[in-house]
Amino acid sequence: MLDLLSKDRIVDTAGLRAAIDALSTVKLAATGPQAVVDYLLSMPEVFAYIISGISNILLSSPPALILTVWDRCDDIISQIMTDFPTKFQEYPSSLASKVLDSLSMYFLALPVESLATEVSRDISRNRGFIEGALPVLCALNTMTFTNEKSFEEDINLYDVDPDDEFIKLKVPQKTRKRNRQKPRETINTALFFKFGVTVPHTSEAATSLTISILAELKEILSFYFSLLRRAELAGNIKASLLSNAGESARDVSPEVSPTEDVESPAQRPSVYPMVQPMKAALYFDNADGFGEWRILISTEGYRNLREYRRADEKIFKIIVKKIKQLSNGHFSGDNQKRLNGPDAGIPIHEAKMTRDLRLVYQVDCVPDHDGESERQVIKVYGIYTHAQLDRIWDALGSHLARRGREYRRRVIFRNKPVIPNDNVILPASFPPAAPEPECTESPPDLSDRDMDHLHSLLVLEKYVAFSQAFLHGLIANQDVHHVFMLTRQEQKIVECTTSSYVLGRSGTGKTTTMLFKILGIQRAWEMNALDMPKPRQIFVTKSRVLATKVEGYFTKLLESLALAGYTLQELAKLKAQSVQEGLVDLDDTPDSHVNIPMRYSELEDKHFPLFITFDRLAKMIAADILSKENPEARDSAELFFNTDDAEMHDSFITYDVFANQYWPHFPQNLTKNLSSVLPFMISIMH
Repeated sequence: MLDLLSKDRIVDTAGLRAAIDALSTVKLAATGPQAVVDYLLSMPEVFAYIISGISNILLSSPPALILTVWDRCDDIISQIMTDFPTKFQEYPSSLASKVLDSLSMYFLALPVESLATEVSRDISRNRGFIEGALPVLCALNTMTFTNEKSFEEDINLYDVDPDDEFIKLKVPQKTRKRNRQKPRETINTALFFKFGVTVPHTSEAATSLTISILAELKEILSFYFSLLRRAELAGNIKASLLSNAGESARDVSPEVSPTEDVESPAQRPSVYPMVQPMKAALYFDNADGFGEWRILISTEGYRNLREYRRADEKIFKIIVKKIKQLSNGHFSGDNQKRLNGPDAGIPIHEAKMTRDLRLVYQVDCVPDHDGESERQVIKVYGIYTHAQLDRIWDALGSHLARRGREYRRRVIFRNKPVIPNDNVILPASFPPAAPEPECTESPPDLSDRDMDHLHSLLVLEKYVAFSQAFLHGLIANQDVHHVFMLTRQEQKIVECTTSSYVLGRSGTGKTTTMLFKILGIQRAWEMNALDMPKPRQIFVTKSRVLATKVEGYFTKLLESLALAGYTLQELAKLKAQSVQEGLVDLDDTPDSHVNIPMRYSELEDKHFPLFITFDRLAKMIAADILSKENPEARDSAELFFNTDDAEMHDSFITYDVFANQYWPHFPQNLTKNLSSVLPFMISIMH
């Protein structure tokens, strides 16, 4: 009977009515709601609609008004809330746990515009709390306390390597004698650290923590049930159900017009992933063990980390530990002291690491990789001594404030602490912000040196996610390139799904956007390699030096990304290696040294992405044409690609030709008061 609730059947009004009638005949007294709810949870959209109980106008003709979806939904909700577990041993396998997990994901998938900003933030925060609560409750279930004494009397939690995620608890000699037959206990302290709570040292503290967590989970469940009853969400709940059901039905039986020519799968051209897969391919989460706050490291910050990694490993570990604390939202007094003045616009913070060392950062707000929301992140500017903290941070905060009132509101806003009266805070999310006109202000009164530093922070710096690959690169002490965050304009170019011209002066990022687009498509294919053929991408340029440099940069990016999968033993071997590379004049390297075939038709998947000069590509195509039996094609190839005729083959334009034949034809409004030398030099560099 419950098969009437499947998505394949709930595609119209009749299917909905049949499903409701089927539910009404199910007897709940014997086993309670467990069986029915378990089945409904396998289809979250169906569960949300059935349990909502909201008055709906079914899509029938004429529309039929029903007062409730299911008359037993109130009883189901009441029973689930009444049976909510009060002991941590009961929660993992409870019905309430399953419902919480399902509804938290369901509401995250609802359109952002259908929810108030505060509600949307609560939904994001609640999902993080639910994910962190279960492993903490399971850990509490395994903890034991000797003779109800303080845990600190038996073990020393601080006599460990701060980088160890799992720590062996050291037991004093007196306790070892008393518990000689007991195995040493192991506690994953990272679970408590990430959740924003301290490891309980007594059974009373563990019980208090359990009660607090379960009470918060029950409040969240009540919040979700109340959301299902909101009239303004009725349309979205209904639309979510029918759209998913319709997609399921179309998957089973697609509709095809009898007069429409349908292209067979064999004839349909391959379409490589572009938008969403590419966005995900260029998005990198924090390193393992880090928290919800995404960490972005500046070029200067990366250089500081590498210097301390080589010079003082102890200080390096302290810095990484501090960054890890910030990623978990530990905003204590030492971790979030305002560095600039209260009237200096956007707050710039310092986090104390040693007596003289400070981590300088700000809370920023950047678009998420899906483009559907903006999220708070931590942007690290660098590591400085106390003496290096000068007036530049006042100027930086004031300049950032020019981005507008909404930007200021978003970066200053803080969610409520995860645990009341605690200092652990999760990042906030916001809907995409409308562009604001930038405010103008008088230039700051800074020295030339400070102005250069400010310009570097605002314009020149690139920011890299503190990902697993980034961390492993530091551990292995490898000088590698990392994928940095693009500007909004660069992101738009990379994600463009059509052919495009990218125009800009030298150094504005044209080659970077091309390279990142190639990388995004390549990684999207690697992440879905079984579903599609390998994309054959070609980067073509006039300069062999540029082609080789871009290929080398691309290779280094791939190598840095591969570091994420290395084990610590492999990183140690990598660190011990010393590779000596000789310098080669790239323009003097003959084409035969490049491991690609002479004909374009002989290229294989392993040769792509291909970075090549225009002349070399033309030769490869000409070699294919010359191998044909068609005399006209051979004549055409010999006419345009006669390698014996150097003047015919070389398409290089000299300065005299450019100045006398090209420059006079440019519009005067572009060439007025401008020498032809600079444009010529820029053009030949590309």
